[in-house]
Order: sequence, then structure tokens, then C-alpha cells
Amino acid sequence: MLRTGVEEKTGEVLSAAVLSERVVWAVDLVSGMAADLLGTHWNTTDVDVLASGEDAGGRKLPSNAWMALRRLGWTVGPVDSGGMFRAARTSRSSTGCDACPSTC
Repeated sequence: MLRTGVEEKTGEVLSAAVLSERVVWAVDLVSGMAADLLGTHWNTTDVDVLASGEDAGGRKLPSNAWMALRRLGWTVGPVDSGGMFRAARTSRSSTGCDACPSTC
């Protein structure tokens, strides 16, 4: 259970309510990114490519899901539709797992 947080830049202690609001915002952001990724690539052709475990050049895909998706060019952009920058860590979170893509 999260009870409080600290604003990194200012050192200000955040209340549980503010922390909760920020967590909900982050979850919504990552959920939307995952939905965009699935909406774009949830088709027979792309699923077959992913299941093959190889990229277009025949190289084995990395075991981390976010790296495999990046190798395939299936990434969400660093800026959302509202112009807000997304950290790479947030983008990686949208893949949902670090398991080998061919066994997901």
C-alpha cells in the first residue's frame, strides 16, 4: 500500500491523494499505450511475425518483449497525442511483460 511520495525535483512530500492521482494517471497512460500497440499489431500477419521469433532479417528476437517490439519497429512514440513526453521506462511498461515474445 502506498501512503506517500516525494516530488523528485522539489523534495515536497506528496499526500496519499496526490500520489493516488499520479498512479492512476500513469496506469491510464500505459494502458492506452498498450491498447494502441495491440490495436495496430493484433492481426494474423504481425502475430505470425512475432511468433516466428525472428525479425525481417532473420535475426532471433531479444527475450525482453519491449526490445523485441522495438526491433520489429512496433513501438509507441515518445510523445503522446497531447504533446506530453513519455519516458522510455513508461513505453517499455506498455508491453506488459519481459517474457520471450514467442512464448507469450
